[in-house]
Amino acid sequence: DIPEKRLRKARETLEIFTPIANLLGITEIQFELEDLCFQNLYPEDFLKLKEKVRLEREKHFKNLEKTVEEVEKLLKSRHIDTVVYSYQENLYHIYTRLKSENRDIDDLEITFLANVIVQDIPTCYEALGLIHGLFKPKPGKFKDYVSLPKGNGYQSLHTSVFGYNGSNIK
Repeated sequence: DIPEKRLRKARETLEIFTPIANLLGITEIQFELEDLCFQNLYPEDFLKLKEKVRLEREKHFKNLEKTVEEVEKLLKSRHIDTVVYSYQENLYHIYTRLKSENRDIDDLEITFLANVIVQDIPTCYEALGLIHGLFKPKPGKFKDYVSLPKGNGYQSLHTSVFGYNGSNIK
């Protein structure tokens, strides 16, 4: 059994420190703290979700990598200086999204994330257009945080596309 003090600290961290990390724009620390708290507060759900994500990533890894390669190749062919990489959404965020949608871990469809980093704002919109020309965008899944930045100053364009073999790429 997990001591009450550890549970209290995990709840406190989720309520106080992770929002501060978010406001400061240090998402790596935010995500690490959230996942540690998740692991302590809901250990069974944490392990089940971690395994589900591992299996899904293993199953779709080649599609994700192929999608990232094609995006990078296209942008570089247009002489756009870019860095493209994929990463996995943190487990706590996946878990809270599932709970808010009243869905179970077994019903989870993994969405893979890719970042496309370019030099300036006009190039950002140009890259978006090229990516939407390469892969079909998912309707209703576009957010413009460049023209309307988040409260912490975060600026980005978010889109979701159907990558190779229909894999979900955000």
